[in-house]
Amino acid sequence: MANVLRIGWLTLLTCVLALPASAAPESAAALLGRHRAWRGGEAYQRLTVTHVSGTLETAGLKGTFERWECRDGRQRTDVDLGVVKVAQGSDRQAGWSVTPSGQVETSSPAEEAEQRRALQFSFGDLFAHATLSVLPGETFDGRACQVVRAACQPEGRYDLLLDPATGELVAARIVENQEERVVRYGDWRTVKGVRFAFSERSVTTRTGDTQVFQITKLEVNPTVPAATFARPAVASRVAFAGGVHRTAALPFRLESGRRLYLDVTINGHAAEVLLDSGAETTVIDRAFAEKAGLAAQGAVVMNGTGGTTHASMAGGVNITLGEATLQNLTVGVFDLSDVSRQLGRPLPVVLGKEVFNLLNVEIDFAARRIAFHDPATYAPAPDAVIVPIQSANGIRSVPLALEGREPIQADFDLGNGSPLIVFPAYAKRAALLDHRRTARTVSGGIGGLREESLAVVREVTFAGVTFRDVPTSFPDAGIATFDSERSAANVGLPLLSRFHLTTDFAHDRILVRPAADATRPFPKDRAGLRALLQAGLLKVIFVAPGSPAAAAGFVAGDLITAIDGQPVTGEMVAGPWSTAPAGTKVTLTLASGARRTLTLADYF
Repeated sequence: MANVLRIGWLTLLTCVLALPASAAPESAAALLGRHRAWRGGEAYQRLTVTHVSGTLETAGLKGTFERWECRDGRQRTDVDLGVVKVAQGSDRQAGWSVTPSGQVETSSPAEEAEQRRALQFSFGDLFAHATLSVLPGETFDGRACQVVRAACQPEGRYDLLLDPATGELVAARIVENQEERVVRYGDWRTVKGVRFAFSERSVTTRTGDTQVFQITKLEVNPTVPAATFARPAVASRVAFAGGVHRTAALPFRLESGRRLYLDVTINGHAAEVLLDSGAETTVIDRAFAEKAGLAAQGAVVMNGTGGTTHASMAGGVNITLGEATLQNLTVGVFDLSDVSRQLGRPLPVVLGKEVFNLLNVEIDFAARRIAFHDPATYAPAPDAVIVPIQSANGIRSVPLALEGREPIQADFDLGNGSPLIVFPAYAKRAALLDHRRTARTVSGGIGGLREESLAVVREVTFAGVTFRDVPTSFPDAGIATFDSERSAANVGLPLLSRFHLTTDFAHDRILVRPAADATRPFPKDRAGLRALLQAGLLKVIFVAPGSPAAAAGFVAGDLITAIDGQPVTGEMVAGPWSTAPAGTKVTLTLASGARRTLTLADYF
C-alpha cells in the first residue's frame, strides 16, 4: 500500500525552538533589524551552540526531548515518549535518524536540506540563503503582526510574524515538502543576554497534529561532547534460530499479481500479513493487537493512500518469519476493517519497512518463494543489476524514467497494487496528462477511498528494462502521501514482480534480475466498475464514465451476486475477469436476479 503509514517523526524533531533573524533588504531589513535587537543584538549574533531539554506532549503521548544545535551545522534531537523513542541528527557530513523501532536510517539529500534550513532558522542565518519579501500585515491570535517571508530553493518557506513595534517573534508559518505547520512562541526569557522562547506550540495545518514543547533547561554556548552528533550504533533486533544467517525459502501468495501475502507469527499468534515496503511502520489491526495482548497508546497522525487518519502505537512486538525473529518492534495499531473490505479479504497485519531495514529480503516471484538474509553475510548474485535507493518521505525510493524524460525518484512500494502512481506535482510539471486519453476511477487504502485518473504511460524504464504501455494512476492533489516534492512517483508490485528482487537497505541498494518475460503486456482494467465485498456480495461503489460498465447500465449501489455464473468471492474485487482481452463478454448477476452483460474494452 503506497505509504500506508506516514507518522512524520522527522517533522516533530525539526520543529523544536526555532530562533530566526538576519540582515535583509530594505523594508524587510528594518523589521528583521528590530527583531535582532529585541533578541539580544550582539549577544544573539555571538550565539554558536544551544543545548535545550524539556517536556513534550503530542499525539496523546507525554515525554521529554533534548536538542543540541550548533551554528556550524551539527545538530541532534532525541525524543522519548515512552512507547515511542526517536532521534535525528547530523555531523555536517551526513544525516541520520532513528525510527520508533530503533533502526538507524541515512537521511536523504532533501531531508538533510530541510534539517539545514531549520538550523539556519534557529541561528538567524536562513535569510542569507533565501529570497525575502514583506507580506501584508495581519492579525494573528488578536495581535497585529508584520510578516517577513523567506522562500528557499528548491523547496521550503518560512514566514515570520513579528510585532511591528518591538520585533518580538509571535509565530512562524513553515512549509516543507508542501506541508504547512504554524508555530506559536511564548514564555520568552533572557539567558546570557539572548531571548529564548521557553514555550512552543506547533500545529500542522492540514491534520491539526499538535506538538507542545516546554523548555526546562537551556545552556548557551556550552562545551559539546565529542560523540554527540555521531551516527548511533544500535544493537541488532534480529535473531536467527539454529545459528543460520538466512531463512529457508518460504512460500507466499501473490493475489491477482497485485498483493503479496505470507504467514508469520506475532508474539506467538499466527497471522497472514501483507508485505509492504511502502509502509513507514508495520500496522496491526486493533482486534488482532488485543488478541496478542498488545497495549496501544496515543493517537499519531497516519497518512495513507486514501487520506489521513490516526493510529495508536504499541511496543514489545516480536515477528517471526521462518528462522528469523524481529525483536522488540514498535508498531502502529489501527482498525484495518475498511482496508480489508477494499481488498476483499481479512487483513490483520501490514508488515512494513522494519523487515527491510533489518534483513535483506529476497523475492523469487516465479517460484512464489521469499527468503530473509542477514545483510552482513549476504552475497549478491554476480549477474544482479544494482539499483541505488535513497530515503524519501520516510521510506525508500528508486530511480526510473518516463517516456524518455530525465530520471525521477519513485517510492519503492511492494504494497502498491498498481504498476505505477505518478504524483500530482510531477504530472503537472511534466504535462503528462496533456493530450492523453484518461478515465476516472476510485482507489484507496488506509484513510479511505478517493477518486483519481487513469492513463497509459507509453514507456517506463527501470533497472535497464523498458516497459511499454503501463497502466498508471494519477491521484488528485490533496492527499498527503502523494503531495510530495521529494518523490515524483510510486512504483508498485505489478512492475517490481517482473524481477527476481533482493532488497539491501543496509547498503542503500536493491539487486534485481529481470524475468525472461519481464516486458510482457500489463493487465489493464477494461470494465470500469469498482466494487467492494459486502455481506457476500459485490457492492458497486463507482462506475467510470464512458466505460463498458457505464454502457451496460451499472450504477453505484448495484449488488452483484455472481460473475459468469460463479458466486462472488473476495478475489473478484479486482480479479482477472475485468482485465481479460478487449471484446470479452462478461455476464454479471444482480441481487434482483437480473443479468447484465458488459463487453470489455480499452476505455483509457
